[in-house]
Amino acid sequence: MGIQVLPLNGEFRERKSIRDVKGEELDNLISAWRYIQDLDPEKINSFFTIGGLHGEPFRGAGYDNTQWWGGWCHHGNVLFPTWHRAYLLALENALRSAPGCENVTLPYWDESDDQTAGGPRVVTPGATAGGDVSTGIPDIFLQKNYKDGKPNPLYSYKLKKKVVDRLSDIPDADYSKPKGYETCRYPYSGLLGENDRAATQQHNNFLDKNFSREKINDLLNRNVQIWLTLGAFVNDKGEPINRGSTRQKFWDCLRVPDYTVFSNTTSAEKFNDEHFSETEPDPKVKTTDGPGFQFTSGPAVALESPHNDIHLAIGGVEVPGQDMDQYPYANGDMGENDTAGFDPIFYFHHCFIDHLFWKWQTDHGKTNPENISIWSEYPGTNSVDFQGPTPGIQGNTWLTLDTPLQPYEYELNSGIRESRDVTSKVRLARDLIVNQAFSTDVH
Repeated sequence: MGIQVLPLNGEFRERKSIRDVKGEELDNLISAWRYIQDLDPEKINSFFTIGGLHGEPFRGAGYDNTQWWGGWCHHGNVLFPTWHRAYLLALENALRSAPGCENVTLPYWDESDDQTAGGPRVVTPGATAGGDVSTGIPDIFLQKNYKDGKPNPLYSYKLKKKVVDRLSDIPDADYSKPKGYETCRYPYSGLLGENDRAATQQHNNFLDKNFSREKINDLLNRNVQIWLTLGAFVNDKGEPINRGSTRQKFWDCLRVPDYTVFSNTTSAEKFNDEHFSETEPDPKVKTTDGPGFQFTSGPAVALESPHNDIHLAIGGVEVPGQDMDQYPYANGDMGENDTAGFDPIFYFHHCFIDHLFWKWQTDHGKTNPENISIWSEYPGTNSVDFQGPTPGIQGNTWLTLDTPLQPYEYELNSGIRESRDVTSKVRLARDLIVNQAFSTDVH
């Protein structure tokens, strides 16, 4: 089972669940990842270049100005789903530039399935039996070496150049990383700023000395599964954290019928503030006036919400003002936007988020961009919302389907210019074959 993708050049591609990619197909995927990770960092198809588009190395006004965002990615606004869809195509095209890997596609990690949540593997209709039979995160992301004994490029990535964080004076953390830094995940820490370096070294050394690789993977898997199934735990300071089941959010976001609210957490938060009462134990819509739609199944969940949860579950985060860790001081790259794009698992996670985006489009008759509307001047529709403007976009710019998706057209020559190019069934045709978790009981 997979996703058939027709990029702008008209060549169909099929994206499968990573658990069903094996044999020569998996070998080719690994070869492609090794190829782009080994490229000179100045090359357009190098993983350093592609991974660095999302956040660091920062550019433009956001290099040292906290009012702007120095990465190209969009979060907390209506371009979140479309920008990342184009991003996946850029990465996939880079993988296909590897010699002998012209047919490689980017698999998705099905984060909704029983196997990830801790239950037995269910082979969906049409899928091939075999492959990864582990529970939790697929094994291929947890193995330091591939079967050939060489480093596994899906486990981590070593930076080819340093990245510098000039925004660390804000109440956050210093995400500067030296050349040769290797990405890490929960429960490790990747904080290597001047004020964090010693504590990080002590923390990571303790883990390496006292825990086996199996135990480290178990800590990560258990953390992800708790987020998926419960979303409630006590952090390392004894404080209760309750964000709700991430797995349930995957299903709930598909019910939201309008793109503006579906697309991002800023718009969804505003919609829920307007239409639902926090004082009622079972919130009901207070009004259906104004922009939007009648929505009576409880507060709206944006696609970006479970996306955020998985980032925090895999990376962990414990910085001033925010502690989502059960194991203290876990600060992996996936837990922050600055360097998340350098962790290979990022792309398999986002491929699943894009999987959901296309299912939402097909479920709600939104495969033609003419049927997708963005509410005028609503929170989440301006460049200053949440993260701040990205390079090349002025402050206080209203975002639309015609807003350029930078840097894809002028820097990567992808043929993608705007959100219409990646939401149209004609321009970017897809035949989504959904997995069992979404083809049956979505209530």
